[in-house]
Amino acid sequence: NSSKSSLETVFYSLVHPTLQQWIMSILDESEWSACNKLVWGPAEPSPDTLARWLQGFQFSEDEPTALLQLQGGPCAVVAAIQAHMIQLAIFEHGCQQPQDFKGDSTVLLTQAIAAVMQQLADSNGGCCVLVFQPEELLSEEDGSTVISIEEIRQSLRKSEVPPPVQPDLMEQMVMSVLQGLLGKLGLLSLVYSAVLTLGVDQVRQQVADEEESLVDPRSGNGSQALLNLLIAGVATPHFFDGMRNVDGLVMQGIASQPSIGFLTLLESLRYCEVGWHLKNPRYPVWIVGSETHLTVLFSNEAGLIQGDGKCQEVERVFHQLDASSAGFIPADKLDELIKSARLDLPKAARICPS
Repeated sequence: NSSKSSLETVFYSLVHPTLQQWIMSILDESEWSACNKLVWGPAEPSPDTLARWLQGFQFSEDEPTALLQLQGGPCAVVAAIQAHMIQLAIFEHGCQQPQDFKGDSTVLLTQAIAAVMQQLADSNGGCCVLVFQPEELLSEEDGSTVISIEEIRQSLRKSEVPPPVQPDLMEQMVMSVLQGLLGKLGLLSLVYSAVLTLGVDQVRQQVADEEESLVDPRSGNGSQALLNLLIAGVATPHFFDGMRNVDGLVMQGIASQPSIGFLTLLESLRYCEVGWHLKNPRYPVWIVGSETHLTVLFSNEAGLIQGDGKCQEVERVFHQLDASSAGFIPADKLDELIKSARLDLPKAARICPS
């Protein structure tokens, strides 16, 4: 396997000169510390929490395109990649159901991870950082549990490819480190890759709260910000569309239709508001959240999805101006609504305050 991986890398470097600059290195301590503070919080995760995240991407024996989650905690990562795999199987490979895919399931996995990384790279000027466990270190595993963050750092390497990273190159990059993603540091490798590709500072700014981390230090569960990072390319903890200004506090939501949507039981309980973008992704594939877990809902009927039209734009602008979610805006905000939503209304149709 090691020689095969080396031959693949040489081949890709001939096809794509960009890969000739792909230099593998260990993560330096300052970069590692900043990344882990964002992922785990200020304190090192407990051995129990860390152990629950030590799994690679594994497939079910009963359903080859279905990913397994071995313990509670990393459902945000598993569900996000599973949703991308389903979307690719149905809408890129023409399957009626994911189980109709006749190729190797690792092809879907590679394409799904590449799609996630491509979206993040495009948001950061096209640069990509892949964090992975090299095959030579995989062969040294003895089955013991990694119990410290430092041991994980020593087991991982990073490769940074300068822009532009095009989709075909991205897919080949992911393919070349696939064995590491299938190993016990696979899920964490993707999390670290996503954070470093978008940039630690940018992810921290999007999360907004200095005290929040991508993995809850108490429950060990992935946060909504982590899920949004993997399905929408933005690490916001919010579900709503666009930006909201609440008493001077500007909060970032979802700016456009992602490939994968999100629905939650908590909205029916009025604990949150899911915006139009997450309810109407580009493909009819949704991650569905309960109080404790995530699952994936999908259809092969593309007609379930609405286009992003003028009505949706007006509604988003209205919600931005309705900071208190009261269902109405002051009359003096009407002109701002008309201008921001780019409505071409005759003056006689406008209702202005006296």
